[in-house]
Amino acid sequence: MKAACDAHASVAPYEKYKTWCDEYFYLKHRGEMRGIGGIFYDWHDSGNWDADFAFTQDVGRAFLRVYPDLVRRNFSVPWSEAEREEQ
Repeated sequence: MKAACDAHASVAPYEKYKTWCDEYFYLKHRGEMRGIGGIFYDWHDSGNWDADFAFTQDVGRAFLRVYPDLVRRNFSVPWSEAEREEQ
């Protein structure tokens, strides 16, 4: 996601979206993160629709590159019934 943001730095500040993600997905009552990190942006509007759309497309492409690897890497990782119950 950093590369997607960096490729569109004029409309997509990585540190802002990374921080927003980390804060948004932090579970205060559990003192833990939800998920594995990334970026978060909502109502993104730099005023340049084409640039914003190009950024969003690159975010999607980045996700398509990384997600299959994450699934393959974790597919055979064992889990316990307690972990399943927590889900």
